Amino acid sequence: MSTSQIPDLWSSSISPVVATPLALLRSQAVQLSNHTGGIVRADVVTASAKGSSREHCLVISAPALDFKQEIVKVVHDVPIVYPCSVYAEEFEDDSREPYWVASSPESVISALGQVLQSDRIVALINSLVAVSNEEEPTDSAVK
Repeated sequence: MSTSQIPDLWSSSISPVVATPLALLRSQAVQLSNHTGGIVRADVVTASAKGSSREHCLVISAPALDFKQEIVKVVHDVPIVYPCSVYAEEFEDDSREPYWVASSPESVISALGQVLQSDRIVALINSLVAVSNEEEPTDSAVK
């Protein structure tokens, strides 16, 4: 058998461009600020975890209220980012582990979607926007 007859056995899922969990979290942080006009923001805080692990936490804040809260955390090995574990309250129940194991960017996106679109997070962000708007004086109230 000549080398030209040897089939390509690699998965078609292998790509020259793969988003890391950190890049996905940073993108969502920008999107939150866009959704709320900057009233509620998000930052990604990165820290070393046990051994050679790294954790990235998405922390939302409402500067007018001096409020901050971690809403989701992604933990992965270094330099291997997949699979990673996504931790959030939405994954804590009696029927499964308290985290989501993501083996690809698409799986991280799915996990983040469940968290960021959950009733808990939507209510939290809408509450922060409402109360922040009450705390900030409007032009007519300043006159």
